[in-house]
Amino acid sequence: PTRRSSDLAQSPARTINRQPPGTKEVRIHPHRKKHEHTGDGKIGGKLTGDVRCGGVAFTGSTEVARIINRTLAAKDGPIAPLIAETGGLNALFCDTTALKEQVVDDVIMSGFRSAGQRCSALRILFLPHETADDIVEMIKGAMDVLVMGDPADPSTDVGPIIDAEAKANLDKHIGRMRKEARVLKQLDVSKLGGNFFGPGASRDPARKARIASRTASVTVSSSYSPARPR
Repeated sequence: PTRRSSDLAQSPARTINRQPPGTKEVRIHPHRKKHEHTGDGKIGGKLTGDVRCGGVAFTGSTEVARIINRTLAAKDGPIAPLIAETGGLNALFCDTTALKEQVVDDVIMSGFRSAGQRCSALRILFLPHETADDIVEMIKGAMDVLVMGDPADPSTDVGPIIDAEAKANLDKHIGRMRKEARVLKQLDVSKLGGNFFGPGASRDPARKARIASRTASVTVSSSYSPARPR
């Protein structure tokens, strides 16, 4: 796992390596075992560049995925497969036939759960003028009942951001949105401290989705005019 992975993300590797009490060790192959290595990109570079590396499964930035791809391609020997799930700006388009309650549920789940820290998290919401105001008000209402706190507590909806650097990027982004767009709502997390970031929704009056790739818990709402039959 990356050096910034949470303990929850690293626990499967520890579980695989640790024998449950009262059980016997079972080896499928004497030279194969799951190992956990944490650290910066230098460790990953050494591992992926080794001729014994038979494949890579990666989740992270597109930039790092390209580096891994070039590293694997430069090695002599059999071609090593790369499975990469990288980030992006995911958009949701709604038309007037969409059930408003379903739209709100999906926006809250995709945009704010896991503090938006998923490559599949919603970043931009496009709504038709006819229903935009109603749906935006419903989203704002749904945000009010989000429970923020310890992610180990089952009742928590939104936990903290992974580290101070990621939170700083979000603070910078919401500051830019306050200048260039209109922040419709952002939850106050000042009492929580740490790396908590208040989920927010903004509307771009220029209808230009100018948002950064690290806008992890910020959903931008923009209105559009659906095509009408002639």
